[in-house]
Amino acid sequence: DGYTLDDTCHLADTTNVIIVSNKKVVPAHGKIIVKKIDASDEKPIKNVKFELLKSDKVSRATDKDGNEIGVLTTDDNGRIEISNLLFGTYYLKELETEDVYILNDELVEISLDKESVSKKIENLRRTVLFLKQDSVSKESIAGGKYRVVDEEGNEVSEFAMKSGYYTLDMKAGNYKFIELEPPKNYVDVNLSFYFNVSENGIVT
Repeated sequence: DGYTLDDTCHLADTTNVIIVSNKKVVPAHGKIIVKKIDASDEKPIKNVKFELLKSDKVSRATDKDGNEIGVLTTDDNGRIEISNLLFGTYYLKELETEDVYILNDELVEISLDKESVSKKIENLRRTVLFLKQDSVSKESIAGGKYRVVDEEGNEVSEFAMKSGYYTLDMKAGNYKFIELEPPKNYVDVNLSFYFNVSENGIVT
């Protein structure tokens, strides 16, 4: 197993040494290992769904036996292993990711030309930065108490801006920002406003 057949007919007699040569077969198939990580801290991201496409970037890939490869999901270690693939060029298409991450909508090219090829793919968090400033000097203001609710009025987060700012990882959707208490020595103006976070992280 793993060698070519030597089908040459060799002349043999009692005085000859006969060498029969077999060439080792180089496998024409291998596996792709995908690792999905957070772009900021490289922590693994689980439950990210992909499909593997052929070189035409449209058709779903098949294994060496012709079986179509279905939807692939990263495990708790952010890992996917796709085995028994013929050598060639493939494309990974991200279908779904965790709520606070921005979907990577670019096809990822993978060239399989050896027994195992690994690929790391990053996701950016959908992070909103809240800044609190003096209306005149524009200097940062620490303190105060604030709440963010979703469009159904459910609390998403309640926080204070200890350094004049606060970052929050958020799903795409519509929200309301509410100032519960102003910073010390500032007037309470019942501040609140609505904002939207798009799928690609743009805040309006």
